[in-house]
Amino acid sequence: MLSSSSLLFPAVRKACIDLSRKYAEVNGLIKEHISLLKTLSKAFTRTYLIIDAVDEVPEFGIQGLETRQGFLEALSSLADHSRLFITSRPHTNIASAFPGISLSTIQVQAAEADIVSYVSSRITTSTRLKAFVSKDEVLQSEIVQTVQKKANGMFLLAQFQVDKIRTAISIRQVRKILNSLPEKLQDVYSDCIGRIEKQTEADRLLGMRVLSWITRAKRPLSEQELTHALAFESGDTKIDWTGIPDISTVIGACVGLVHVQTE
Repeated sequence: MLSSSSLLFPAVRKACIDLSRKYAEVNGLIKEHISLLKTLSKAFTRTYLIIDAVDEVPEFGIQGLETRQGFLEALSSLADHSRLFITSRPHTNIASAFPGISLSTIQVQAAEADIVSYVSSRITTSTRLKAFVSKDEVLQSEIVQTVQKKANGMFLLAQFQVDKIRTAISIRQVRKILNSLPEKLQDVYSDCIGRIEKQTEADRLLGMRVLSWITRAKRPLSEQELTHALAFESGDTKIDWTGIPDISTVIGACVGLVHVQTE
């Protein structure tokens, strides 16, 4: 994509094309990209590099090497030539890869009022929760305040927490869930996988197959691509149209981990 851009300086475009034609191991590619960035940054008075979502870099590679830490340490070698702007969720320890380098941290969190508004909206759009709060005057306040506190300013965490609350079958169970809501994303993911595993055999297998397809895909899948892929069974040589699952069934089997994004 970079090499095809007409906005790049000729020297930068040539360097990108040359690098894209090379075949190397992942770790070698990281070193080569960093080396390229270092060379290019020297051609300018000041260079700004923006690296988004570092927490999505795998912690370990195929050979068990520390991929994320190695990537961050390689980036630290650019600090003398460039200004780095790195974004990540808070569980990633970025500072350890930059010893002796002055770092400024900006913590971005959702406004508490926004989370309160979001949770309140989710309650009013849930038939089950609306029925519960209509019978218990303080329940809605308990739900909102608990999620607000345990979401730690993260909408994604609040979303998963409300998804779990909406599975309650009684007011008593709502309060039990509130007392045990996960407060870290890793705990949320583990909880969701556990819920998938506890489903009926058909839904459990479907949920795990969906996650397998999505995590191994080279790009985001369309609704049609995903459902068609799920239709294939061992031994099939062509698609059986009667085996295509409904997208609502697919989403339901993943207990909130998967969503369809409409353009």
